[in-house]
Amino acid sequence: MTLKNFLKLHQDGTAQGCVTIQQLPYDYQKHGYSKKYFEEERQEYIEKSELFREIKNKQVDHFNIIGGHTYPTELCIYLEEE
Repeated sequence: MTLKNFLKLHQDGTAQGCVTIQQLPYDYQKHGYSKKYFEEERQEYIEKSELFREIKNKQVDHFNIIGGHTYPTELCIYLEEE
């Protein structure tokens, strides 16, 4: 599924205010993903950005949701390797 379509499904979701989008693979030497497009941004901001227009057709590999209880909920999206 493309990033654009995935975010359409997520509109008005529980993690609406906090989304992180990263590119696989994970680099174990640098302790991070190959690219980090957005970190803890509002979905509305992401969808209006120029960068989103460049990556909206990339395929989502997987996602997870972190946080909850006393912490804000964050949707983390991982895009397939290029």
